[in-house]
Amino acid sequence: MLSYDPETGDLRWLVRPAKQSPARAGDLVTLLKMSKVPYPYLRYKGRLYLVHRIVWKWVTGEDLPDGLMVDHKDRDPYNNRWGNLRPATSAQNAQNSSRGENRNISKRGDRWIVRIQANGLKINQEGFESEAAAREAAKKLRALHHGEFATDNSESPEAVRKRFWLESGRPSGV
Repeated sequence: MLSYDPETGDLRWLVRPAKQSPARAGDLVTLLKMSKVPYPYLRYKGRLYLVHRIVWKWVTGEDLPDGLMVDHKDRDPYNNRWGNLRPATSAQNAQNSSRGENRNISKRGDRWIVRIQANGLKINQEGFESEAAAREAAKKLRALHHGEFATDNSESPEAVRKRFWLESGRPSGV
């Protein structure tokens, strides 16, 4: 029913998905997005499927073990290249999220404070004289405690997606 290219992340229909569908065999699967679901999905025979879960099962032949989910390394939910996907716990997935550049720093009086969470612990560092020093400390703390799931949040999710589409040479129809 579908083919998958791990280099590009493209899903293509091998057969026409439904009689009333304008899609034909060989067409790229049109990814849908609902406002409450931040990930693309596709509809087949009336059911909704998250694309990254389809890709995971396609490549590994297995569902993810209980307690794990698919994480997009570059935080772009539309980049389903195999090299961009990895298994993660909910906490690891959250560590690799894009919640805004200022999520870990705040100002109290004339000093800056850094706060992160890792493995259920809240980690605070206080007393930074500048916002830049606090940002650098937050980046180092995330690298230390979040490991490969650390993100410096230097790019917004929209910028990540735009860069992906530019690098892939495809129009950004999503």
